[in-house]
Amino acid sequence: MRTFIFPLLGFILCTCLACKTKTGLTNEKSLKRSDNGDVNESHGKIVIKSNSLVKVLSTNWESQNLKPADVIYSKCMEWRLSNESIVAILKHGKPISMRDFHYLYYVLPCEVKGLVQIDSSQYSYRINAGSFFTISNKDTTLYFGCNSPEFKDKFLMEGDNPDTDQGL
Repeated sequence: MRTFIFPLLGFILCTCLACKTKTGLTNEKSLKRSDNGDVNESHGKIVIKSNSLVKVLSTNWESQNLKPADVIYSKCMEWRLSNESIVAILKHGKPISMRDFHYLYYVLPCEVKGLVQIDSSQYSYRINAGSFFTISNKDTTLYFGCNSPEFKDKFLMEGDNPDTDQGL
C-alpha cells in the first residue's frame, strides 16, 4: 500500500508546485532587482508602480462563445478600450485574491488581451469586461480588480468591494 501512496503524494505535490497562479499582493513590491539593477522575473513577481512606463504592444479582442441571440452580444461587440484606457486600467487596478475573484467578479465572454511593456519588461495582459484583469509572465499570473468610480464606464459590469460585500 505504501508503494502506491508515496508516489501518488509525490505526483500531487509536483503538480501543485508546477501550477503557479498567484494573486497580486501589492502593486508596489514585486519584481526583485539584482545588484546591477536588472529585473529578475524568475521569482514570479510583477510590479506596476504609479510612475511605471506602460506601453501597449498589442491588442486582440475576443468574444468567447457568443451568439447573436445572447443578451450581452451587442454590448460585447460594442465594448472597446483605447490604448490609453488600457494603460490607465493596468496602472490603477488593485490586487485581488482568488477568493475575491471567484465570489465578487463576473467573467464575461468579452475581453481584450495582448502584450504590454511595463518599464523594461514584457508581459501578457487580459482585461475582462467584468472589471478585472490579469498580468502574466512566463510562470506567474496575477489578478487585479478595477472598481474605482473613474473606471466604471470602461467595463460592462462592476466587481463588488471585497471589504464590504463579504461581511468583513
